[in-house]
Amino acid sequence: MADKFQAVVIGGGPGGYVCAIRLAQLGLKTACIESRGSLGGTCLNIGCIPSKSLLNLSDEFHKVKNLSNKGIEIGDVKLNLSKMMKSKDKAVTVLTKGVEFLLKKNKVTYFKGTGSFKSKNEISIKDNQNKETIIETDKTIIATGSLPVTLPGIEFDEKIKKNNSGAIISTTDKDGNKKDFDCDVVLISVGRKPNTNGLNLEKVNISLDNKNRIKVDKNFKTNLDNVFAIGDVIAGPMLAHKAEDEGVAVAEIIAGQSGHVNYDTIPGVVYTTPEVASIGKTEEQLKELDIKYKIGKFSFMANSRAKAIDDAEGFVKILADEKTDKVLGAHLIGPHAGELIAEIGVAMEFGASSEDIARTCHAHPTFSEAVKEAALSVDKRAIHS
Repeated sequence: MADKFQAVVIGGGPGGYVCAIRLAQLGLKTACIESRGSLGGTCLNIGCIPSKSLLNLSDEFHKVKNLSNKGIEIGDVKLNLSKMMKSKDKAVTVLTKGVEFLLKKNKVTYFKGTGSFKSKNEISIKDNQNKETIIETDKTIIATGSLPVTLPGIEFDEKIKKNNSGAIISTTDKDGNKKDFDCDVVLISVGRKPNTNGLNLEKVNISLDNKNRIKVDKNFKTNLDNVFAIGDVIAGPMLAHKAEDEGVAVAEIIAGQSGHVNYDTIPGVVYTTPEVASIGKTEEQLKELDIKYKIGKFSFMANSRAKAIDDAEGFVKILADEKTDKVLGAHLIGPHAGELIAEIGVAMEFGASSEDIARTCHAHPTFSEAVKEAALSVDKRAIHS
């Protein structure tokens, strides 16, 4: 007899595992299916986490090489790539094993394998030996994430040949014409697409939109009353934290609570140097909506902490309603922008005005003082600029 669950989550990425944990917390007998062999999805295994580990190590390498300009003199600095990669791998392993522990702690049954619909209440799971297990479910949540997109004429399985000065990428167009390109570096970064392959959605007639995203209503429900979808497989920004919030929301909705995601306060961060972060509306969007707004802007060049550590490139910009002063959006470029944006997010979630931020005492000296000064600048009363 097949095991029966009150809820089954297909996908163990940030949206999926968070959803499974929240369902279990709410008292539902829950299972989570993940095909990768380790939990955490693209984010923990090959995306967000390993890239930030390498980014941080690269940044540290750059800083060490330039310490002599600040009075710290050291010998030759060498990069040991194999050790760097081991450090990255260690971070990934610790975090993915940590997620597996969290599922166990919350009594979520974890299946390693590829999940697909056998019927609206039956899920087939095939492991890497192609052994099939069938489980029954009252509710199913699809959280299978996304896959990289390719450009026409460029496929990921095409050969990239390295030479002494860089790389050669060989391409073939739709007419069969071949062409080689000499490059210093090849970066394929053209977006992502919903990962709905192998789910057997056609078996249960789940509706997709014109971009092959799963159609859902405001409660994340598909056209089947017991099947839901979250994260990258539905419309909206393909962000891990967006998927996590949707995972919590749909779990609470299934449990009879009032789960909700405020899409106006989902931040976006670009992990460059300097970092870029944004939340809420842009000026262009406000103009399209015919909303009158005020701008407050403050440069990190006038921030004492940023100047003290010689990392003062960038600024904070806050957009507020012209009449009510309600914060409508914020855009940052500079040190720790991805961390600083959270303060604006909290303010927006509570419907705060720029004056609320401006009248909040910020510790000195900190980067966050730039946020306060930008808020003061909305009313043209910044102190340090």
